Amino acid sequence: MATTPKPTILKTPGAKASGTSAGTEAASSTPTKISGGKSGGMLRWLLIGGVALLLLVGLAAGGWMWKRHGRVHDKTAATASTKVAPEKASLSAATPTTVEMPLEPFVVNLADAGGHSYARVGLTLRLIAPAEDKKADAKGSGDKKAGAGGGDDLRDVARDTIIDVLSQQQSADLLAVGGKDHLKQLLRQAMLARDPRLQVTDIYFTEFLVQP
Repeated sequence: MATTPKPTILKTPGAKASGTSAGTEAASSTPTKISGGKSGGMLRWLLIGGVALLLLVGLAAGGWMWKRHGRVHDKTAATASTKVAPEKASLSAATPTTVEMPLEPFVVNLADAGGHSYARVGLTLRLIAPAEDKKADAKGSGDKKAGAGGGDDLRDVARDTIIDVLSQQQSADLLAVGGKDHLKQLLRQAMLARDPRLQVTDIYFTEFLVQP
């Protein structure tokens, strides 16, 4: 029996190698692209997470600073109010109590030659309240106007002092510019020297007539 010969398969030189090389190149290129995409996404999320963390830290720090500043401001305001309160109390305690002493108008002969000139004046004295008036006012029985300044006794002393000062003035001096202000100064000095209770702080003329 005759044996049938097997067909001989001719292999093309380099075919397997080229195919293997192409497959290797394709396989190597594909993982490189996939790997690059994953690393880029991770980097992006890391950057977003870092920015968010920085924002949270900044907000927390800002809130802490705001609360701290508020506490410091409240403490400073409380300290300032505590310091101001005693100062106000001391100022009010140091402010003297003043009273008014109105005097009825009267006529005084002046020192002009001939003896025909005179002055008719009415005035109100504002003076620091004497000790007895302060005690009376504290009890609610003090009159800061009609009975001020120690009553009629001190009023008579003030009136007599004013007459004594006016009688030494001349009409030209009283009618000159600044004559009334100079007269007020003389009256204050004379009344304080006459009686220490007459600490006059101001004088208001309700009537002032000078006849040369």
